[in-house]
Amino acid sequence: MDKITVAFLTTTDPNDKRSFSGGHYNMFHSLKKNFHEVVPLGPVKLPKYIILIEYLKMGFAFIKGKRYNRAHSEIRARFYAKIFNKKLSGEKFDLIIAATTSPSISYLKTDIPIIHVTDATFHVMHEYYRSFSNLSAFSIKESDNIELRSIINSTLSVYSSTWAAESAINYYGKEKDKVFQIPYGANANKVPDSKPIYLKANNKVCKLLFLGVQWERKGGDIAFNTLLELLKIPLATELTICGCTPPKHIKNSNLRVIPFLNKNIESDFDVFHQLMLDTNFIILPTRADCTPMAFSEAAAYGIPVITTNTGGVSDVVENDVNGFCLPYSATAKDYKDKIFEIFNNNSRYIDLISSSRKKYDDELNWNEWGKRIKQLYETEIKKSEEMEEVMKVPNAFSS
Repeated sequence: MDKITVAFLTTTDPNDKRSFSGGHYNMFHSLKKNFHEVVPLGPVKLPKYIILIEYLKMGFAFIKGKRYNRAHSEIRARFYAKIFNKKLSGEKFDLIIAATTSPSISYLKTDIPIIHVTDATFHVMHEYYRSFSNLSAFSIKESDNIELRSIINSTLSVYSSTWAAESAINYYGKEKDKVFQIPYGANANKVPDSKPIYLKANNKVCKLLFLGVQWERKGGDIAFNTLLELLKIPLATELTICGCTPPKHIKNSNLRVIPFLNKNIESDFDVFHQLMLDTNFIILPTRADCTPMAFSEAAAYGIPVITTNTGGVSDVVENDVNGFCLPYSATAKDYKDKIFEIFNNNSRYIDLISSSRKKYDDELNWNEWGKRIKQLYETEIKKSEEMEEVMKVPNAFSS
């Protein structure tokens, strides 16, 4: 292994399994397997005066009936640049890998090559997620500027979907040969053996799992109505909601709610692990999403995902491989039809278990992600640097 020293730049603590839903933790440890040394530069805590200024800007926007996007604030970006410039000074790094942190690198001043890994740009999030909607004109301009600067400052931009990657090229003008797409892995404490993931094919009751923190954005109403539609057939069906508490009117004897599980606690993970082994389908009729890592996790358990073709979802869920992406306009009846069709064809269902797990083994795991990041460094950065050195050497045969 070449002795490449990497600065892993995040504002969170990458040793905390909760950071970016476990993504930063898994990125960090995958990179450590592929590079000689990986040094974390986070966490970084925002001082109170910056938080106060951001809240004041939120207040001014609110008075005008608008929102202010704190995540891409100018003052935050400049503060992060000051902190990370200081952390980088005097150190010998060959590469910076920045994870999901556009503001942190937008004003960074360094000659060290930067690979920025993220799941979206501001442009694709604007008016897509509720938190990025109805922004003030000032906030839109500020956010777009921060995003553009971070893309310009990055040697390579790596996105988890073509949806986001195309935004960097088509909207922000990043060179096409500097933009890449690598899917995220599964944030699983452990991956089950292949044998037990097939046991759910023997279920007499169709077990659905809605896995999400935000009921409305993740399409909770459609998932619940799908349960009701399946019970009408009648098909023996159970729906478990895990990660949130649905509205009070969402009630049924075939519905179970698990408001929260902390997978870092062994007893909670054991509950989650068994839940995933028992589940026949993840149902997530999401209204807005980038590339949910929960879908990679589903693939590890061989669970087909029934979801929506929106955002970057189709880069994770491949039709008839590890699930199906239904149109955004699909109703609960459409979800019912697809689930009933697959569940009633046992050989096809078993094939989906197998192809889902294969997609995890081949693509949707953090080991593969780390290997591909290392490969990008070697082919796109190191090779380019070596060529530059060759060009500097005088040609002995020239006159």
